[in-house]
Amino acid sequence: MFGPSYRTPESAMYRRSMIVHYVPCVECATDVCGDYGVGKDLCRFNHDDCAGGDLYDDGVFCHYCR
Repeated sequence: MFGPSYRTPESAMYRRSMIVHYVPCVECATDVCGDYGVGKDLCRFNHDDCAGGDLYDDGVFCHYCR
């Protein structure tokens, strides 16, 4: 999928998807995995940097704040 220059359309789309994938925690503004933030059990990117989080009535919070 990734070429040596990382400029292929597939790799550019993947990087854009990863950027919008993260959402900020309402309390501390730490990046939270968007999939965990909406209550899914697994992240679609299966990425090590995805911090756990949960969606509550008042927003998305990371696992440190709640």
